[in-house]
Amino acid sequence: MQCSVNILKSFVVALFLSTLGCGGNGLPEGETGTVTGTVTFKNAPVPEGTVIVFMMDGGGHMATDTTDAAGKYELLMRNAPQVLAGSYSVGVTPPLPDLGLTDEEIMERGMAGTLPEQPKSDIPERYQSAETSGLTFEVKAGENTIDIALAE
Repeated sequence: MQCSVNILKSFVVALFLSTLGCGGNGLPEGETGTVTGTVTFKNAPVPEGTVIVFMMDGGGHMATDTTDAAGKYELLMRNAPQVLAGSYSVGVTPPLPDLGLTDEEIMERGMAGTLPEQPKSDIPERYQSAETSGLTFEVKAGENTIDIALAE
């Protein structure tokens, strides 16, 4: 039960930060690249809608996306496919069930602690936060393909 609450809190925080845009519509100064890839667990694609969060080390910047049915993603930073070059810690959060709510309603309920329980996920809990996953990647200027293979 605690795991589900932590997952929902992580998702709500990511959603909240992405709606803030970190202070504007444009990217911060610096070199950028595009980031695409595939996320797998036990050699199979993660479920559609799995949330990928790249948190820039020491910078407070975040890039996110959700996977498609094949586990593929393309990161967005401030709603654009350009991501600042640098080192990132990565979290992989299972998809939320369809709650029939808007993003704003999910954020409000998450902050109030009134979201329903999330079904158990096969993705180990340690991966569900960029702080505990142990997943780190370097984004370079230009095109980046970052495939993420999760282990048990």
